Amino acid sequence: MDTITTSDGASFTARLTNTRNVQWDSFRPNFFMVLSPGLSIESKL
Repeated sequence: MDTITTSDGASFTARLTNTRNVQWDSFRPNFFMVLSPGLSIESKL
């Protein structure tokens, strides 16, 4: 199981369920995070 951890104002760890290739040389968004509804309440985002 792969996870990602962030500490950008509120720390949390989430399980990765889907990944894709990224084109870093474009100005388009390179990734999105879609989180479970309860996560923002638990981590006080």
